[in-house]
This record gives sequence, C-alpha cells and structure tokens, in this order.
Amino acid sequence: MALDGEIEVAISQSIVDEILRVLREKFKWQQPDLEGALAVIQSCTRLVNAKRTFNVVPSDPDDNRVVECADAAKSAAIVTGDKDLLRLGEYDGISMVSMRDFLDRRGETA
Repeated sequence: MALDGEIEVAISQSIVDEILRVLREKFKWQQPDLEGALAVIQSCTRLVNAKRTFNVVPSDPDDNRVVECADAAKSAAIVTGDKDLLRLGEYDGISMVSMRDFLDRRGETA
C-alpha cells in the first residue's frame, strides 16, 4: 500500500535510526543490506520532523517517538502491533490500531 502510494506513511529520523540499529545489532545485517533497507524506507515514506515531545507511553518510552512522529505528520492513525501503543488506544485524536483492524476498515484481509 505504501510502496504503490495508496497510503502515506510518515517516519521520523529517530524511528529510522532505531530501525537500522535493530537490524544491525539484533539481526546482524551488514552495511549493504542496511543501505538497501534505508532506500526502501525512503522510497515509501515521508520524513517528518517531530517538534513536540510526549511521555504518554511510560511502560516503553521509545514508543513515544512513534506518537511524536504521528503528531508531526497529523496522522489519523498509528498502525502497529505494539501492545503498549495498542493499550493506549488513542491519543490526541490519533487512533492506535492493529494491522488487522486497519485492513478490516479498508475492506481488505490480513
């Protein structure tokens, strides 16, 4: 959906950095693979600059970066499998929804 431009996906630099860190450290990806992942990310996302900081997910402070990104992008929803964000349910008009719920709302299947 994002690759074909059907939906817009916002991302912040802090999220990009975290994705690349996890791929490198946890999954042992090498530099050429990381560069490929970055190219795909850049091709299907809009980079936003989060201007406000939040502390709305005390159980996992890193998840606040996702909320900050969605706020900066004026997103309607955060589509996630993260249990802490899903428990939050909604913040400042931004819905937290699972991929299944997102696809169900669009009339598609997971």
